[in-house]
This record gives sequence, C-alpha cells and structure tokens, in this order.
Amino acid sequence: MATHQNDRAIAAWRELWRRYPDNLDYILSVGQAEFTASKGDEVLAAVAEARKLPPPAGNDPRIDRLEAIGAQLAGRYDQANAAIERAIASATRAKVYLELARATINRGVIRERRNDNPGAMKDYADAKELFEKYGDPQGLADSMRLHGALLQRGGDLDGGEHELKQGLEISRRIGYNKLSGRILSQLGLLYQREERLSDAAQVLREAASDAHSTNDKAGQAIADLTLGYVLIDGGDLAGAETVFAEANGILKDLKDPLGQASSMNSLATVNLARGRLDAAAAEVNDAVAGFRKLNAKRPLGDTLTNAGWLAMLRGDGDGAVKAFSESCALLETQKNAVQTANCHLHLALAEYGAGHKKDATAAIAKLTTGPNRSIISAHDWARIAGVQIDAGELGRAADSIAEGKKSDQFKNDLPDPTIALQIVAARLDAARGKRIAAVDELQQARVRAERYGYDPLAQEARTALERQK
Repeated sequence: MATHQNDRAIAAWRELWRRYPDNLDYILSVGQAEFTASKGDEVLAAVAEARKLPPPAGNDPRIDRLEAIGAQLAGRYDQANAAIERAIASATRAKVYLELARATINRGVIRERRNDNPGAMKDYADAKELFEKYGDPQGLADSMRLHGALLQRGGDLDGGEHELKQGLEISRRIGYNKLSGRILSQLGLLYQREERLSDAAQVLREAASDAHSTNDKAGQAIADLTLGYVLIDGGDLAGAETVFAEANGILKDLKDPLGQASSMNSLATVNLARGRLDAAAAEVNDAVAGFRKLNAKRPLGDTLTNAGWLAMLRGDGDGAVKAFSESCALLETQKNAVQTANCHLHLALAEYGAGHKKDATAAIAKLTTGPNRSIISAHDWARIAGVQIDAGELGRAADSIAEGKKSDQFKNDLPDPTIALQIVAARLDAARGKRIAAVDELQQARVRAERYGYDPLAQEARTALERQK
C-alpha cells in the first residue's frame, strides 16, 4: 500500500512539475517523494533537472542537500559528502538558518557512515541548537533521535535514553507519528542492550504500529530488525526469523542496498544459532559483499564477526582468525572500546581454535583481567571457561563460570548464555570427577537447547555426554 501511495505522490508532483517546469519547489518535491520511496537514482535525476534552472533557483542550497541525501541513498558517499558541504556553505552565506540546520543534520548522518563519530556528534548538537533557536520542533526531535542513537552506540546508555525520550515527547506532542516510530525503534535497541527485553518488545511493537499507521515501510523494517534481536535474546528463534524475513522483503521492495545487507546478516545470525550453516554462509557472503560495495565499515565489521563464528562452527580456525582480524581492524576505526575489546577476545578464542594455544591463552588472560572485564558477555565467559578447562586451569574456569553467572543475561535466564554456562559448568564437574552431576547438567542443557532450537549448543551437550560414557 505504501509503495502505491509513494508512486501516486511522485506522479502528482511530476504532473505539477510538467505544468510549471520553472518551479523549483515542484522539482524538489519530486526528488523528496523519490527519496521517501527509497529511489536514490531517481532523486539524483531530479537534482540534475533542478540544476538546469537559471540562477538563483538553480543555485539554491536545497538542491545540494537533495543531491546529498540521494547520493547517500544510492551508496555514493563521496558524492554525498561533497554535495552536503556545498549545501552548508550556501546556506551559511545566505543566512538561511533552518536550511543550514537540515543540511547540518544530513552531514552528521553522512559523517556517521564515514566513521567520523565525533564530527557527527558535533553536527547533531549544532543542528539541535539551530532547530530550537529558529522554532522547528520536528527538526529538533529528529536531531535528538540521531544524537541519542549515537550516544547509545558510544556506550552512554543513560545519555542516549534521555535524548531519545526528549525527542519522543516532542514528536508525540506535534503528532509526528512517523518520527515517533523511529525513536521508539531506537529506544527498543537501547532497552535490549540493558537486557530489558519486555520493555524493548513493547516499544518496538509501538514502533511497528506507528510505522504501519503512517505507511512508513522503512520504519517497519527498522522495527522488525530490532525486534528480531530481542526475540533472539528471549530464545524465540522462529519468531526472529519471521520478522527478519519480513524486513528483508520490505527492504528488497524499497531497493535499499544497505538495509538488504543488514537484513541478510540478521538472518545469518538466526541460522548460526540454529546450526543451519550453509544458509548462514550464503547470507553472510551476501551481506559482506553488500557492505563492501557500499564501503559501509561499521556494519561490515559486525558481519565479519558472524563470518568468524561461522568458521569456528565449521572447524576452520584459520578462517575464523582471518574474519575476526578484519572485523577488529574495522571496529578500531569506530573508536568504540566495548566492541573492539569484545572483538579482540573473539579473535583470541579463534586463535586458540586454530592451534595457537600459547599466545591465545596469554591474550585471553590479559583481556579477562583488564579494564574491559566488566563488559564480557555471559556466553563469552562460557567460551573462556571452555578454553581454561582444556588447558587444565580448573580454578580459573570456575572463576569464569562464576563471572558469567553474575551477568544480567544469566540472572534474567536468557536461554543462549544460560545453556552455554550450564554446559561448561558440567564439563568442569566432569573434569573434577563429578560424573553424575555432570551428566545430569548436560542432559538438562541438551533438552533445553533442543527445545529452543539452538542446535550447536545441543550438539555440544550431546558430544560432552558421549565423553561421559
């Protein structure tokens, strides 16, 4: 339905433009309608027509800004960057401050895509100030959304939540439901990171409702992708696969290459958890190819993490090391200490699996005693304990298991990390000669893993049980 409405809007604006070919506003409205329909090349075609108008219309800074968002949509980030700098310079010279604010917020988005997070943070703060000063609540709420999301990605969850809730209050007050839905999706992601899964699911369903009511198909896809990861955390792999597939279909219809790559990586995450390695491999390869083509480094780093886990599940230690090494190098450019530290831990685990046990054990010991110890996930503590059991370091393994059980993930009984810790705790019992306790724990873990569909964990429990015979 949304696609048809977008097509009707484009046709209506094109008809007005045909009748009044010298009217810049109509040409820009065509381009904006094409942008709403996620048609980047068509946006740029409208830009080319607008530039044919004689001055001053042909030099309007709004043309440069439209080119920037169209080029960004089409994955042409260098063109987008050049165009937005022209738009900002033109708006500054003309003292058109709301247009300057809009161009500044667009530049922030482009800078994020180019991994310039400090530059993006400044742009969002500057845009907020301009929108507030010159009375544009819609722009103010949107800048708060982007600023809050960036704070969240940098690890400032409290600051991100405060900013997002302020933006949501403004968007609700002015009745801008489409933006409210986008902000709710971001809040859902934040609540997921805080292990507040019921809160996350609630706001994401609100986000989906807002997207549906405003025919915001891209917003629907965002809500679906975020909800899918919440469902994974809760152990609902089938539900996650359903919403990821829905999002993938929407993004294909929208011809959104970045979104399609993201949804393919999401589907790969489900298939890795379920042990469907051939399907996961195809999806990871598609996602990696898409992100490389777009030079989208941040999501490429995340996808290479899935490539690393895929290689480890296939017993390809060297392949895992290669994938995690590239992922870490990309994540280091993001200046995100948490993601980078986690990646180096995964790289060390891959090195151990590849047979480089001495160096890997030393790296793991360093990472688990350093300043980032507190951010290690429960499942990673289980993996670390497994390495320590293999190395005969049973006391350290017990400490690692205890650390994993302190996590909110374990306390909230999230299936994946809880089962992983149960399996490794049973292995520790077996190594200490407590065979009966080990067998009982492994049988419980196997049954629970099979019930939730975590086939690799179920197989790990079955293998450990075989060793007790």
